[in-house]
Amino acid sequence: MKDNEVVVTIPCSDHAIFLDHYGILYERIGLAWKKDKDSLEGSKESYYIDREGSWQIPEGVDEYTGTSIVAHRGETIPFEDLCYVFGYTQYIPSVIPDLKSYDVHIDKSNMTGSLKVFLYRDGDKQKYSSYRLTVETDNGVLVMSLSKFLYFTELGLKDEKENILGTLRDYLVSFLIEYSKQIGFRVEFGIFFRKSTDRKADYRKRQNRFICQEEKKYLGPIRKFVKEEFEKDWNDVLGKENEREIYKKERDEWQQEAASRYDKDPNLME
Repeated sequence: MKDNEVVVTIPCSDHAIFLDHYGILYERIGLAWKKDKDSLEGSKESYYIDREGSWQIPEGVDEYTGTSIVAHRGETIPFEDLCYVFGYTQYIPSVIPDLKSYDVHIDKSNMTGSLKVFLYRDGDKQKYSSYRLTVETDNGVLVMSLSKFLYFTELGLKDEKENILGTLRDYLVSFLIEYSKQIGFRVEFGIFFRKSTDRKADYRKRQNRFICQEEKKYLGPIRKFVKEEFEKDWNDVLGKENEREIYKKERDEWQQEAASRYDKDPNLME
């Protein structure tokens, strides 16, 4: 700590589970601030203290409230409450297991067997387009909202700096696999460019003209890429499950082969 710096800490007992700056879930036990003694302004950054005593920078997971609280220990939350967590963290397969370790349960009642993935144009940029990505159930329930934008430059899907396909693989495909694992079967999905429905006719038509142009250039390759990556990863999941089932069957057979008369008769005492 610097000589002119003061640290303020407050204990917490609300058992809040939060997402940190790197996309990892923790349980907080306290709050902390650092302040320059010579400054009249308050602390610009607050920290959450986790159970190991480390100071973590919390990350907002709700687009509207900016809250970083995902759940509380022992709580049951709907799957869709994790939509911003799945859109932020790079560790999508660990989200549900980590929450279970904090005794957080998931209500899957609003999950459906098919999803709609939407790319919608953000703003009115003419040269380069930025798109938001969301995933909804058939009933319009938002289950994933990507925190980063997808930028279509003049290089399009070949722009290595933007790496749109890599982002789709790391976030969208990973989410679709995790979603399938949670519902217990392969989810069906479609990918669409969402058209503008703005009340201003001139703006709406201008936006949709650009969207349709980019849809024609990019949607086919995007659909093909995501489908192929998803099929490959899902087949890996099925392969591992099949291996586990085979091992379980063989394990039972080996147990029977090695079974003694004591194994066969729990009342045997001689």
